[in-house]
Amino acid sequence: MDAIKKLYKLYISILTLIGAPILLLVIRIYMANIFWKSGVVKISNWNSTVYLFFHEYKVPFLPSEIAAYLATSIELIVPIFLILGILTRLAALPVFIMVIVIEFTFLELEIHYFWMMALATLMVFGGGSISLDRGIFWIINFYKKYKRHEKA
Repeated sequence: MDAIKKLYKLYISILTLIGAPILLLVIRIYMANIFWKSGVVKISNWNSTVYLFFHEYKVPFLPSEIAAYLATSIELIVPIFLILGILTRLAALPVFIMVIVIEFTFLELEIHYFWMMALATLMVFGGGSISLDRGIFWIINFYKKYKRHEKA
């Protein structure tokens, strides 16, 4: 029985150290790709984008032109943050809200629920250890420890 417990602990350790960071990276890349492509399509023909926001995409509480600029900006800025793993929890929030608005006001698709789960995962767990945030955090902690040892 001890051998099974040891194997299980090893399995959990591997998933925690390797599996989780890779999974979070894959989710970040997957979601960034979706929104980046959508943003690029919007800016490639701005007149069509504005037309669609005026006549097809009825965004509640926002004038159509502002909604077009806001959605396009979010779709072009957030993917950069997601890919790099900068402020991942915060970056996932506006696209999460966009997906909710799309799902419940314009286009009902089952894939939106998958996107919401993926984005919620990023909001809960952050970018993981394969992210610029983690690298910056590591450098700051290293610097603090170095300064403490220097004073001693």
